Amino acid sequence: MRAFFLLCVSRAGLCLGTMMFAGALPTIRSEWQLDAASAGTVQTVFSLTNALALLVASWWCDSLGARRVYLLFSWLGAGALMLFAVFAHSYIGALVLMAFVGLTQGGAYTPALLLAMGMNGPARRGYAIGMILAASSLGYFLSVFIAGWSAMRWGAGVAFSLCAAGALLGALAGSLALVGYQEPQPRTLGRKTKRESYAITYATLLLLIGYIAHSWELLGNWAWAPSLVSEALSGFSLDPLSAGLIVAAVIHLAGMIATLIVGTVSDYFNRASVLMFMGAAGALGSLLMGWSANWGARLDAAVRQHRQFLYSRRLRRAVGGDGGQRAAATAR
Repeated sequence: MRAFFLLCVSRAGLCLGTMMFAGALPTIRSEWQLDAASAGTVQTVFSLTNALALLVASWWCDSLGARRVYLLFSWLGAGALMLFAVFAHSYIGALVLMAFVGLTQGGAYTPALLLAMGMNGPARRGYAIGMILAASSLGYFLSVFIAGWSAMRWGAGVAFSLCAAGALLGALAGSLALVGYQEPQPRTLGRKTKRESYAITYATLLLLIGYIAHSWELLGNWAWAPSLVSEALSGFSLDPLSAGLIVAAVIHLAGMIATLIVGTVSDYFNRASVLMFMGAAGALGSLLMGWSANWGARLDAAVRQHRQFLYSRRLRRAVGGDGGQRAAATAR
């Protein structure tokens, strides 16, 4: 168990780079003279390369093993963040280096899930996935906090350097956690060909379609939820950093708690039933979010925390099982 907790520490450290650009954005826009479109382009490059790396890393895990892939992308991720901290001083520099950051962040994601399952038995799969994703959510929140606070005090370069240092510690923790780790033996395929073993079943196809629709809704939610929360907080005298931290806490900390609780619950109840219930309840939360902006800041934040708790994409992976993990890696 000590090795597994070290792996969780590793994930939290590596995820310090995921939200650092968004956290430091108020300062960056002033320092680099960025308009909203340019800032959005940098974040879009991160998302595209992150998605590409998720797919490639999933295939590599089948041939190279999750341990090798995770360690490879962990150390590359720490290096990418160091390069970003040193050389990203303009829009063009950030655009190029953010592609590297996105590739390394996405590449470490799927093997981390597989390692979490490998370090814990099937009876504790929900807990294991919940823990590793909660660690990621904690890293996202710390990324926003550290980048935003330090950028305002010392500049964007220092902010990125601090996040890179956290990722370096995360890579080191991951290496220590996986010393002596033995990959689970793959199941024999019998007479199946390699092409048949990768065939998508009808149930998997339905899961993929549902997950794509879910991600479409959730990513859209993440795009406009900060604006709605900010509107609800407009009556308070908050500086941009404080407002940003409140938004990050509503989104990421709620997701962290959700994966811990519901991931564990899924070990004791039917995973499919838990998944369907939480998905339906989360959809209801999404409907309420559009109206909640006029209910006041406290009720608005409460609705959004309810929404993130019930319908976090991390929650879906926490209760989805092994097939769900593979499908999620493809559809994310």
